[in-house]
Amino acid sequence: MQVAVIGAGHVGLVTAACLARIGHDVVANDDDQAKLERLRAGRPWFHEPGLPELLASTIDAGRLRFTADKGEAVRHGEVIFICVGTPSRADGSPNLQYLEAVAREVAKALPAGSFRLVCEKSTVPVQTGDRVAQVLAREGPPQAAYEVTSNPEFLREGSAVHDTLNPDRIVVGTDTERGAALLAELYRPIVEATGCELLATDRATAELIKHASNAFLATKISFINTVAAICERSGAEEVAYDPVAGDQAVDLLPEMKLAPEPLDAVEGAHALVVMTGWPELGELDPVVARERMAYPILVDARNALDAEAFGRAGFTVIEVGRPVRNALTPAWR
Repeated sequence: MQVAVIGAGHVGLVTAACLARIGHDVVANDDDQAKLERLRAGRPWFHEPGLPELLASTIDAGRLRFTADKGEAVRHGEVIFICVGTPSRADGSPNLQYLEAVAREVAKALPAGSFRLVCEKSTVPVQTGDRVAQVLAREGPPQAAYEVTSNPEFLREGSAVHDTLNPDRIVVGTDTERGAALLAELYRPIVEATGCELLATDRATAELIKHASNAFLATKISFINTVAAICERSGAEEVAYDPVAGDQAVDLLPEMKLAPEPLDAVEGAHALVVMTGWPELGELDPVVARERMAYPILVDARNALDAEAFGRAGFTVIEVGRPVRNALTPAWR
């Protein structure tokens, strides 16, 4: 299929590269010329494992290219993804001016008599799709044929490429069978390769699913912040490990101790808390970690580690959405 992605930020660029990887013909648009030059050379402007290689292969194959011309992207894409920022205002409400500005430009470029599926990927309030549809109806040519849909992203920084190509679910919110069929065809290679569930809802429900997921993530962050506050008040030896953001984290939190290796971080610890599922953590030997820790407790907020292996090593394992388990759990004996 021919796909357009408006906005080459973290979500847009990963989406464009991954859709090109599974065989689609993708044109990505952005207004930043310096960014576009980097991308045309296969150099992403942010760190994301696997993305440089993905860019290089899809650009070389001719399935991914970049343009500063939104009209060119809209004319190209049977499916048009809007992936622009929706930053918070001072009062906490989302600023939708960039989204609406893009919607106006998309509307003016809609080709008469040729159907386009305009798809929200930005994080937006419920019923934003209605506003986008109103802009397209007001600004687009009378003969334009289109539908506005919602396809929220659930990407984690540091594993966005993997999350896109190996999702646990894909949510598509459409109001017509035509729109649902197009998105099902778009994602068919991923669904067939991974067996993930494609959840088809109406547009407003898909928008709400994104907010529910974000709220759950915020709950996890609030929880660990509360734990950190308790640690500070009780005098508890917080030691962190991060293979990518470590040095920057020290700049932001100079009081934090940074360990050079995962095992150094667990030395004498009363609990091991995993907040980001870096591949390096998969190499952590649960038996050796158990020997170095004061108490064998694992809080895995990403469900990233081998819970059974840690349970067999004597850990109490606390994960997200799963019961607390330990070495006495029947399946682990």
